[in-house]
Amino acid sequence: MSPSRFLPGEIVDSEIVNLTLVLGGKTVVKHRQRDSVFLPGQINAQVGWNRHDGTHDTDVDLIMLRLDRRSLAERGVRIAAEADGFGPPTATTTTYALSALVKATLHGQALTDARVPAAIESAALELLVGLHLEGLGYEGHSSELDYGLHARAVATIGASYRDPSLTPTAVAERLGVTVRQLQRAFEKVGGTVIREIRHQRAGYAALLLRGGGAAPPPLEELAVRSGFSSVGELRRAVRDRYDLTPSQIRLTGTGTESSPRQVS
Repeated sequence: MSPSRFLPGEIVDSEIVNLTLVLGGKTVVKHRQRDSVFLPGQINAQVGWNRHDGTHDTDVDLIMLRLDRRSLAERGVRIAAEADGFGPPTATTTTYALSALVKATLHGQALTDARVPAAIESAALELLVGLHLEGLGYEGHSSELDYGLHARAVATIGASYRDPSLTPTAVAERLGVTVRQLQRAFEKVGGTVIREIRHQRAGYAALLLRGGGAAPPPLEELAVRSGFSSVGELRRAVRDRYDLTPSQIRLTGTGTESSPRQVS
């Protein structure tokens, strides 16, 4: 697997999650008290490197994915440091889809350290989110998947709301879903994607308006810095969230997180 050698117990790359999908043969992961056996269709997980010892059949067929632990956490997938299994106990349609995606991506390609295209990475991550939820017992059509998508969308918007080009379509593309799927997830909690974007921009604008001891910027600059296309859009979003005008927030220092209108 690697020419590198490490001292026993020395964990390397602890922010990387290694997921190994068994396609054929058998993999055995050794622990102090027990051994875990992984058969075709099952996924072995290892947080970092050199955490577990493992043996493989001589004719084993595997797919290994190395992922940033934070990328999974941003999508609601948190893997415990000592975990050794991931996803459902038997292969599902999602398992086959992940296998087909990886095989199609690697077909005819030399093994390199080059990063895969962003669209492929996003698709693989969303399939892994699905496998994680299936491993928890949720079915593909369950409302829990919509709530998980909503949470991931809110996190994505929270990281990019100051980008004026952020739209529902852009959010859907980053999550690897259709706009309709995304809108349906927001409808389940009584909101819309565009309102969530404006909601988060309004929150940042209110923070700048309160100043924190410094003079707040002019509204034109504040609108640009918050991701709004105009002062008018800024005013409407602030009014919708706080039931106050920007001037009222600037003068009184109100519009804190304890008093906004709640928007899902």
